[in-house]
Amino acid sequence: MALSNFTVEEEILSQQWVDFAFFSQATNGALNLSISPGKVWKLREVRIHVSVAFASVQDFTLKVSAVKGSAYNTTLISQAMNTIQDLFILYSTPIVFLSNDCLNVSMFASMTAVRGFTVLGQWAVSN
Repeated sequence: MALSNFTVEEEILSQQWVDFAFFSQATNGALNLSISPGKVWKLREVRIHVSVAFASVQDFTLKVSAVKGSAYNTTLISQAMNTIQDLFILYSTPIVFLSNDCLNVSMFASMTAVRGFTVLGQWAVSN
């Protein structure tokens, strides 16, 4: 049985939320991550730091892979990182992910550089 939008919104609004932080570091090669805590969660902030600015275009992408199907998949940001060492994204209204929605993170790097990636958010806990 499909849930109505109202039912899903009620479920989200009735949750209690706990802060979480996710950290990842890569030294060379591609940065490919999938973040899916397996529960309803909110994306509040994304940070990436690169130790050396790239001379050529190296794209950083954040995408939502929706549990409801590909019609709901979304690219949150696609940013060329050449000459950029720090990227900070703060959502004034957090992005809500349904249980089993996935945040996909990718960045190809053709040169050696330390990349630190941080996600700050909240996940739902049972009342």
